[in-house]
Amino acid sequence: MRILTFLAASVILAACGSADDTQSDIAAPAPPATETGQTPSSTAAPGEDGAPSATLDLSVGTHCYFRDDASTTEGLEVTVSEAGDFSGSNYGLIHQEEEAYYASFDITLTNGRTGESGLVTFDSVTEVDGDTQTGTMTWEITSQGAAPDGFLEEPMQPADCDGLADRVFPDPGGE
Repeated sequence: MRILTFLAASVILAACGSADDTQSDIAAPAPPATETGQTPSSTAAPGEDGAPSATLDLSVGTHCYFRDDASTTEGLEVTVSEAGDFSGSNYGLIHQEEEAYYASFDITLTNGRTGESGLVTFDSVTEVDGDTQTGTMTWEITSQGAAPDGFLEEPMQPADCDGLADRVFPDPGGE
């Protein structure tokens, strides 16, 4: 039973953007091209190598995102430094009521680097109910939304950073 719970948690964490000790070999499907040939999330100026960079539309500072669906409530806080480096955290709750599985997760994202595709690759440390995993995570992060390597059907939506943690982890007393 513990193995099934662990496997279910691993699958869910992969869908939530968690990473294990290896980087995924699964490529995210590319969004459809527009008439100009650019993908919708790549409307910013091209990067140094000429490839469109989705992250170029993010200003220096902290950007926050939120998602609340049938199985996960989560927040993402990403800071862009003046040097163009990325860091942040992704945290939330997994609530799969049919399977009676509930867990919280906290992922520390460091050393974020923009690749040729415009995606940001982070070193990550994931804490899930006492289990620690290290690895890398790749995110698409724009001013319109964020998604871990295209694994979300609907990207996380931009959100106000003030009170974000309270939206993800509401006070059960309602105060």
